[in-house]
Amino acid sequence: MKKIKKSVFVLLFVFFVFALSACGKTHQVSKNWIVDAEYHWHTCSDCDEIFDKGAHDMQFVDSKEVSCVEDGYETYKCSVCGYMKKDTTPATGHSLEKHNAVSGDCVTDGSSEYYSCNKCGKFFSDVEGEHEISENSWIIPCTGHTVTHVEGKAATKTEAGLKEHYYCEVCKKYYADAEGTNEITDGVHINQLVSSVAEAKTMPVGSQLIVRGVVAGVTTTRSSINIVNAITFKDEFSNVSMALSGGKSGASALATAMGTSSNILMPFEKGTILEIPVTVTKTNLDYACGSAGIIYLLYSDGEEELISYVKGEGNYQYDLNAEDVVDISTQEDFFKFLGLLNGSNVYGSEGFEYNYEVAGANAYKLVRMTNLRCILGSTSSYDETQKHSWRPCFSESCTTWASTTISNSANATNHIGARQSFYPTFYNYNTYVNTGMTFSELLFGDTSDVEARQWKNHLVYEGTVYAMFIGGSDYYAQFVILDTDWVIPPVE
Repeated sequence: MKKIKKSVFVLLFVFFVFALSACGKTHQVSKNWIVDAEYHWHTCSDCDEIFDKGAHDMQFVDSKEVSCVEDGYETYKCSVCGYMKKDTTPATGHSLEKHNAVSGDCVTDGSSEYYSCNKCGKFFSDVEGEHEISENSWIIPCTGHTVTHVEGKAATKTEAGLKEHYYCEVCKKYYADAEGTNEITDGVHINQLVSSVAEAKTMPVGSQLIVRGVVAGVTTTRSSINIVNAITFKDEFSNVSMALSGGKSGASALATAMGTSSNILMPFEKGTILEIPVTVTKTNLDYACGSAGIIYLLYSDGEEELISYVKGEGNYQYDLNAEDVVDISTQEDFFKFLGLLNGSNVYGSEGFEYNYEVAGANAYKLVRMTNLRCILGSTSSYDETQKHSWRPCFSESCTTWASTTISNSANATNHIGARQSFYPTFYNYNTYVNTGMTFSELLFGDTSDVEARQWKNHLVYEGTVYAMFIGGSDYYAQFVILDTDWVIPPVE
């Protein structure tokens, strides 16, 4: 310690000697340090001479870490002169990530929109990062199911069924249990049961059905007082048939759905199996031959394209030897089949008494005619006096002839001498698209230039004819031949 004090005394002595020698007198050295960013020193207040100049000996004092919104810094102090230095780092600003709102449901929480900062880890409600929020404050808790119990019912031939289930009004989902833990993902509706054509014939008029059947032919292509645009729709396992129609108008719903013209020209191959929505309908004069009360199937889904069919090798052919084929070999058989109770005379007040129930019940039945000459006329040759004879209606003249002759008022004399509003005929040109020939052509050859009343110039077919009756009245009957092999030549 004595050595240190002695050294300091020596330095001060030298200093004052030096100061005295520089000014010519004793220097007045300031006690306070003068500093700049790099050095510190003392000066003489009289001559500004510098003393004790040296670099700062900076020592770390403290610091603050930079954040998104506050500056950071480090502070240093010179151990000799006490000079302070502060190095500042500017605030970085937030780096915000947007989290979109999420819709919750009955079992899953939802959330509102919010933002998180990738730097400071804080959460904000606004994109500017000015309004801090607490973690998870954005969560919207789920509410739980609000279910209603729905009773189930079995599907029938006329109505779709329904599974027993619970329906949640909040999430709009179906569940098998009241707690809503077992969701039904395959729907709750049970498809309506499919009916066969045979079953459809037993259903009440107005029934809405899904009918499965086989396309066996086209019933008609003309728009007169017949069933128009009708496919012959056959049961897969029997001879039972019905007409499948789109309606009487030219813009047939069925034809439109199948993308064809108003007159159906065999839109499906024979043997095509269809499952199609229909309404069981009863005919009137606008739909069928006469007022036979014929039941048929009306396509009921005309607003949508028909896509519910399956092509396959269905059993479209009829069993011509089945027990339900009706044999007609005499005119008496013919009249009974048509419901004509008196066919002896057409003069005066007496005439054919027509039974609609019989004719309607026989619609779409298959008949086998084995003595056509006897069936159509009571004698083997044409006799003008036999007014009750049934004559084939030839070619295009049928339309004109029917309108001018059949529609005459009762007891009015027409151009063929009959005194009743009826004149028995076969109405038969409706099979052309299936066989390539009309009924008349198949039985009597080329009839293109033959007027209906001139049929005596053509021989009555001597073979066996299978035909389907699709309607009739007290003045004509309409039969359909679906295939050429339904006309069987006589055995030599």
